[in-house]
Amino acid sequence: LCTQKVLFTIPGSAALWAVYLLEQRDGRGQRARDLLWWTAGALMPITAMLAVFGLRGGLHAFVEFNLLTNLGWPARFSPVSLLVQLFHENALIVALGLAGLVGGAIRLFQPDRSRAVSALIPLQALGLAAGVFVIPVPYAQYLVMLLPLLALLASRVLVQGISASLRLRSSSARVGSVTALCAAAVAFTLAPLQIMASMLR
Repeated sequence: LCTQKVLFTIPGSAALWAVYLLEQRDGRGQRARDLLWWTAGALMPITAMLAVFGLRGGLHAFVEFNLLTNLGWPARFSPVSLLVQLFHENALIVALGLAGLVGGAIRLFQPDRSRAVSALIPLQALGLAAGVFVIPVPYAQYLVMLLPLLALLASRVLVQGISASLRLRSSSARVGSVTALCAAAVAFTLAPLQIMASMLR
């Protein structure tokens, strides 16, 4: 409620629910009930928070200063420099995360729709990534929600890479490829660690 940028995850969730509800198999009534329960769970904290402010006469102020003020922000600037900074500071997570993003989105179009649930994180990450071009003032704090999703996607790609390496026939090739992957992960971690260290100083 205080960070409306979360709204950009809703289109991804809606797409996933649409795929789930339209699956060509039995139990459509149960899937509809699942959606109702999920919606009720999502609305519960929102309703509770708005009720607390409404009972104290602060509902209008809450909406005005948390939402309407942000929507009417007079200044606008491009998010490109922010995205360049993101890549500079987290190159490995961004690169592997984008690969995981593509792989997860492709799963939506595969015949086995039961695997579509694995597309939730990629779809929500896409929504947040698109949102950085929509909001008037995309500060770096906006990416706080996107980075954990990219990290999950990146870890999936990294695990897949290691699994593929372990299937190599030659033991030396297996050891070499896994070692190279681990060394790359450590090497790309040094830049963010240096930035954090300089901030702590």
